[in-house]
Amino acid sequence: MGGLMTFRSETLDKTQNQIGQLAVSLSSAFNAQHKLGVDLNGEQGEDFFAVRTPQSYGHKGNSDPDLLTSVAFDPETVGKLRATDYTVSFDENLDPVVTRNDNGQVLSGTDPKDADFVDTSGWTPGTGLGEITFGGVTLSFSGNNVAVGDTFEIQPVRRAGAGMEVKIADVDKIAAGDAGFDGEGASPLNSFKSTGNLDVSDLQTSHTAFADNKNYELKVDGTGKLTVIPPTAFTVAGTSYASDATDVEVDVGETVVIDGFSFTLDARPATGDTATLNVSQRIISATGDNRNALALQNLQAKSIVGASATVTGAYASMVSDVGNRTNITQVNLDARQGLTDQLHAVQQSESGVNLDEEAANLIRYQQYYQANARVIDTAGTLMDTILNLRG
Repeated sequence: MGGLMTFRSETLDKTQNQIGQLAVSLSSAFNAQHKLGVDLNGEQGEDFFAVRTPQSYGHKGNSDPDLLTSVAFDPETVGKLRATDYTVSFDENLDPVVTRNDNGQVLSGTDPKDADFVDTSGWTPGTGLGEITFGGVTLSFSGNNVAVGDTFEIQPVRRAGAGMEVKIADVDKIAAGDAGFDGEGASPLNSFKSTGNLDVSDLQTSHTAFADNKNYELKVDGTGKLTVIPPTAFTVAGTSYASDATDVEVDVGETVVIDGFSFTLDARPATGDTATLNVSQRIISATGDNRNALALQNLQAKSIVGASATVTGAYASMVSDVGNRTNITQVNLDARQGLTDQLHAVQQSESGVNLDEEAANLIRYQQYYQANARVIDTAGTLMDTILNLRG
């Protein structure tokens, strides 16, 4: 039983996490690149792979069983995924304490780029609510407040490999063509078209543009008041506004970002006038275009696993690790078997039964019996002879 538990904790869990890390890293990178392409129907690529979400378990002694509402992969920090589980607890100030289960290290990085950095910008210690991001995952707590000592085990990638599957069955939906997003792959093509009389500059898109809607109409009056149709959340000069925000004014020179595209206002309309800007997504036909397919192929040479290893390199490292552990286990087994045989021989020499020795003793005792029987027989004959002489 002890051997099985040791195998599980030192080999099985670690290997499952390594396979899961490989699956999530490959799926995330492949999906992100696939979305930069366009399929034969002229539609932007979708997620190619589905992967199992991170698993979480609350301690049975927690103040409430429903404190942790969701655990999800964070696309922005997926490169920080590591092949390990985590324990999350809360100190006397309700600040999260995140510990790696494989080596007991407490995550305490101060640089957001560090793998051991815990992002608590969305966490409110006073209320014990909010979001915590670390190791490529985001934990959301809502409802009841967490209490001191509440503990959770987070398994980001433990069984992710078993949940990895292909989402696209129709080959026409494989986004092999280059969608022409600005700034992506040095493509000279545009991903949008615009019309209108609003005086703007630096109109551009990112690869995530038009996720909510394919067409937008923007209106700016003489006071700089901005109206977005259909209503969508946006930012002006770095300040975020909800989709239902009204009376938001844009000054000349400020940058507006809406659903992945952005522009800078160069001039306001004259007083009493309203200028418009229509922006819509324009996907280029992918017939005969395989540039995104080549980009997908090139992922095999990129360090996408833990931001430090290629898929092939990570897989080879995992196989080597399992092979080394198997060899060590076999050597230990042989050594323990030799020791077992020695102990068995010692035990048998002290209290065991040697069949050869017992057979020899049995023959010797039989010979003793036969000799004694002849002595008795001879004594009887002598007594009879003596008695006959007297008669």
